[in-house]
Amino acid sequence: MCVERGNLSFAARWSRRNGRGHIIIRTPLNNTIYYGKPRTNSSFDEGRHELVDDGNQVDHIYWPLNSIPPIGSYKVCFSTGSLLNGTDQSSITVTIEIRHIGQPIETMIHTFNKSTTTLNECLERSDTFIGLYSIGMLSLNILCFDKCTGYEPMEALPSYHFNSPTALPYWDELVISDGTSEGIYYFINGNTSNRTVIFEYYLTHDTQPNEYCHFQVLFFEAKPNIVQYIYLDVTNGGKTATVGSSSGPFIQYSFQQPFSILPNMSITFDTNNNTYTVVLLCGSKTCTMDEVCIQDMCVKRGSLSFVARWSRRKGRGYIIIRTPLNSTIYYGKPHTNSSIDEGRH
Repeated sequence: MCVERGNLSFAARWSRRNGRGHIIIRTPLNNTIYYGKPRTNSSFDEGRHELVDDGNQVDHIYWPLNSIPPIGSYKVCFSTGSLLNGTDQSSITVTIEIRHIGQPIETMIHTFNKSTTTLNECLERSDTFIGLYSIGMLSLNILCFDKCTGYEPMEALPSYHFNSPTALPYWDELVISDGTSEGIYYFINGNTSNRTVIFEYYLTHDTQPNEYCHFQVLFFEAKPNIVQYIYLDVTNGGKTATVGSSSGPFIQYSFQQPFSILPNMSITFDTNNNTYTVVLLCGSKTCTMDEVCIQDMCVKRGSLSFVARWSRRKGRGYIIIRTPLNSTIYYGKPHTNSSIDEGRH
């Protein structure tokens, strides 16, 4: 039988064809969903019951693909309905298949030896109770301004997960570690008509607890459709993340690209023109991506580089390098004449 594909779904099935049974789900927001109450009244909890065929052998509750299931524990219950009320009083085994997009299918199996007494209740003390299913607090680091389903696995853009304006500063499996000051914060700078809203992320990678991310997302009241990402410290350099923007057309900066995200890097997305600009923040200056910031100054990024710096501001000093090919490079001889030794001052 065909059932709706959901972001999260619970399907109950049983072998006996005579009679009907009913799956019951109590959500983390304490809404109870079943055939007699097929959906909630909450826009934050959009689970719904689906009548499958004639209701014999399969019953189904799901959250649509364009909704986000609440985080927390789901209580899973099953009412035997009319399954044990007929002449056949033998036990019946029910299988619950749980599908959560991006996750392996999980199953719960329970055998009922007698009829259950409740239908509109799903609590751990209920005779209908089968088990618990939990969705953990996983931060995927997206800012979605309507509905989106930004669940793993991460993928390149465009993505069907996002059908409304969405900022993707670091779409990856990051978590807020217990007992730390990690979290997602926001604050507002400036005065009316010229305010900046800043979301700040302090997070750890889900599978690599030594890898952490600290970055900001900025929106500007005076610059509609402009969003800026500022990366203060990103340990793994973007090698597992998708970075981009969705506001109409998708704009992708990187997809699981090593060293694509650097400390003090800024990406500004202009969704009016579907473009982006990448710079390195360097004190009061901005460096291009072929430069590095050293002591608030931009210098050329090289395959190999030597930088000399000193504290005294008056006077000049000079670095001198003699290469393995016996070429000497300094300010008076800024590059060699060799095509196989291309160092330059």
